Amino acid sequence: MRAVRLALLSAIVGAVSALTYYALESIVALSIEHVWVEMFDTQSNTLAVLLLTIAAGILYFGAQQVLDKKARRQTEHSLFDLPSPSIRQFMIILFVGFLSLFAGASLGPEAVLFPACAMIGLITAKHTAASKQDTTLLVVAGLTALMAAFFNSWLVGVLSLLLIAKETKSSITTDAISVAIVASLSAYATLFAIEGSSYFDGPKYDTAIQMVDIFYAPVLFALGILLIFVLERLLKLFTGLTNVLRDASWWQHAIAASVVLAIIYIIGGEYVRFTGNESISPMLENSSEIGFIGLLGIALFKIVAICWSKTSGYRGGMVLPVVLVATSLASSVQYYENTLNVFIGVMIVMAGVLYANAKRKVMF
Repeated sequence: MRAVRLALLSAIVGAVSALTYYALESIVALSIEHVWVEMFDTQSNTLAVLLLTIAAGILYFGAQQVLDKKARRQTEHSLFDLPSPSIRQFMIILFVGFLSLFAGASLGPEAVLFPACAMIGLITAKHTAASKQDTTLLVVAGLTALMAAFFNSWLVGVLSLLLIAKETKSSITTDAISVAIVASLSAYATLFAIEGSSYFDGPKYDTAIQMVDIFYAPVLFALGILLIFVLERLLKLFTGLTNVLRDASWWQHAIAASVVLAIIYIIGGEYVRFTGNESISPMLENSSEIGFIGLLGIALFKIVAICWSKTSGYRGGMVLPVVLVATSLASSVQYYENTLNVFIGVMIVMAGVLYANAKRKVMF
């Protein structure tokens, strides 16, 4: 009986987590398209970039001051931060997270959706009088369902259990595997039913590995390691610079953080802005016109934007925007060796990133 009940609750948590992902991703994308692109034409209007970044920054930091005052003084926001479960807190997480991403944060929604989907599990457990063990399993259901939704793959959701176990220092049980499978399948089926898609909608590439991919693998892997090293150094530098902002009034904090972010975006260009998932396809399609120096420039300014966003008080994660950096680095290698499979190249760079991050704990 317990197994059937747990499976049913896991399926519910999985479906709600997928809908939460879909809703946030859609609202952020539509808001940016309508306001930033259509209304203010920020792709060609430099002044609009500055003014809108400042205005949206004030809106975000103001809302944070009212709804989540303690968060402004936090220097770290773990993917696994879990506030007390309530519908109100759930809505605050999503609303403040939305404002951060809309305000131009060069960060990903994972740091918003991880606690939100974990809270879906906690709220479900609370309202069904679940045991402590089952409560933990329903949190696992929410997190694995989110990963399945991100990548539109139930298998990725199940495999993410390895990451969750590592980060929470817990063991993987048979119950956890069963819950992850049910929740991931539920999330995948929910997105399929509403025609959802993965967060990264890049062009289709042949996944076959050629000799040229193997030859350049050490270089690409090393670039991933170097990327983590640069991120770590820059985060430390910016943390020292932005600590003073947390002691200022919220509106001074908002203006300073948003002005610097706007300058980075104006210099770096449109590919550098926001999370970066929407920039991957156009960047790859135009890589020959962008050129080697341009691709490296995108990577550099994106790194700066990520680190400034993370340390200056915006809410979001680093994993998803780092994929754009990995893509620009792989594309820069492909620029000189055009037979390189850029899809395989990105995977190898990200393998280097994850290898180095496991030791340095930069992204999570």
